[in-house]
Amino acid sequence: MTNSHSRSPDELSLEHDLVNDAFVVGATLGKWRLVELSWPNCSIAVSAASRDNAPDEFVLHFDLVGYPSTAPTCTPWDLRTNAPLDIDKRPVGRRASSIFRRDGWNNGSGLYVPYDRLAMNGHDSWQRDFPHLWWKSEYDITFYLEQVFEVLHDEDYSGV
Repeated sequence: MTNSHSRSPDELSLEHDLVNDAFVVGATLGKWRLVELSWPNCSIAVSAASRDNAPDEFVLHFDLVGYPSTAPTCTPWDLRTNAPLDIDKRPVGRRASSIFRRDGWNNGSGLYVPYDRLAMNGHDSWQRDFPHLWWKSEYDITFYLEQVFEVLHDEDYSGV
């Protein structure tokens, strides 16, 4: 680990948030786990409700440049290949299909939600329509994870 004088403010913010109560409690409850931190990227596995022929968790590979002033973006990730998760292995269900798009949107990068940096571009109306979900600088990584966790535990989540 580098010393604190060479780390950027956004990296220090993330490090602070990863030891904050909200993140630690979520990890302790099994909602998510930190897989890897290699600034400016971070991989976090979010647990999913048990479904036939579906994994128990999905890994999100975050790009956190500018965090938390700038919204994070993440790509569903395959740890075995160290690459984006194949489209046909992404979560499905009414809500899951809308955020983990399988139609090639944005070349499979980013989640289609108001708190993802890539999806925010070109969706200014989301700030008005979903103000509670539009990324704000006072949010932290736990906000993002809670939203994804909720989708992966919704009754309409049907696996992959």
